[in-house]
Amino acid sequence: MKPYLNIGYGNTVMTDRILRMEETTDASVRRIMRKEQDENRLVDGTAGNKTHTLIFMDSGHVVASAMRKNRLIRRLNGKRPDPAGEAKKNQD
Repeated sequence: MKPYLNIGYGNTVMTDRILRMEETTDASVRRIMRKEQDENRLVDGTAGNKTHTLIFMDSGHVVASAMRKNRLIRRLNGKRPDPAGEAKKNQD
């Protein structure tokens, strides 16, 4: 596993300090985001874009990312998506 995870727009987090990642589709997660922002524990890594994922750190901070959770997980695992159509060619 890589020591740092690129969460987009030149922002990185240390992988060994990540507790969990949550998508911001649920109202409860959005409430957590507002609460953490009010308590100055939210680190905004979205560069002004819509927040798609919250990354909860062991320090108590929450990092907002504009990338989707599944893409961050692929990056965390070091996997890259196949180019378009490449998966179909390999199946034949």
